Amino acid sequence: MEVHATTNVTSRADETIQGRVDNLIEKFSGLFSDKVGHLKGNVGRLHLEENATPKFCKARNVPYSIRPAVELELERLENDNIITPVPFSDWATPVVPIIKVDKSVRLCGDYSITLNLVLRPDKHPMPRIEDVFAKLAAGEKFTKLNLKNAYLHLEMDDKSKDLLTINTYKGLYRVNRLQYGLKPATGMWQRLMEQVLQGIPGIECILDDITMTEANDDEHLTRLEKVFIRLSEHGLVLNAKKCKLLQPSVAFMSHLIDRDG
Repeated sequence: MEVHATTNVTSRADETIQGRVDNLIEKFSGLFSDKVGHLKGNVGRLHLEENATPKFCKARNVPYSIRPAVELELERLENDNIITPVPFSDWATPVVPIIKVDKSVRLCGDYSITLNLVLRPDKHPMPRIEDVFAKLAAGEKFTKLNLKNAYLHLEMDDKSKDLLTINTYKGLYRVNRLQYGLKPATGMWQRLMEQVLQGIPGIECILDDITMTEANDDEHLTRLEKVFIRLSEHGLVLNAKKCKLLQPSVAFMSHLIDRDG
C-alpha cells in the first residue's frame, strides 16, 4: 500500500507532521484494503416506471482472443460476490468487455438498451463546483480521498439484483451491487455519501472523491482522522494510489486547487 502523503520535510515541525500522517495511515490501514468494500446499513433499490415489462437480451459474441480475460473477470466478480450465476431470469442485459491498459477486462452491462429505458431517475442534486471551490478557499494544504470502486460498495435488494442480471456467453449472472451506467446510480450514491459524511465540516464530496482543507496542519489531521473513522465505521474502502494527503495542490473535478484558489 502506498498513499501519496506530504513529503516536503524541511524542518523538525515538518518531520513531526510527516510522522503523524504515517501513523494515521498505519492506524487505518484497513481503509486501503484490496477487498471490495461493503457499505453498512444501506440497501439499494431500483424503481421501475409503471407498466414496465421485462426485457431479455441475448449475450453478445466475444472474440476468442479475449475470452480468457473475460472468464478471469467473471471468476473474480463471482468470488467477490458481485455476481451470482443463475439458471433463469426475466431480465437480461448484455455485457460489453472493455480492455484496460494492463490487458485485463472490465465488464460493463449495457443497461442503455434494457433497464435505463424504464427506470425512474434519482433526482438528488449534485454539488455545484463553484460552491465546492468556495468552501475549499483559504486552505494551506489539501487532501483528496478516492473511494475504490465506489458504486460496488452498495448491495442491492433482491428484486433489484434480479433486474440487474447480465447475460454472457458463459450464462446468466445476477448482479448483487450497484452498477455504473444505471440512470439513478449517480443520485443514489451522492445521497448516501452525504449521509455518511454528515456532520463533519470543511469537507466536500462528489461521488467517489472526497476533498478537504484546513488553515493549519493540526486541524487538517484532526479532521482527516474523523473522516477515516467515519469511512471505517461504514465499511468503505479507499484507492491508495489515488489518495493525496496534505498536498500543496490537488486535482478535483478536472480543476487544480491550491492555496491561491
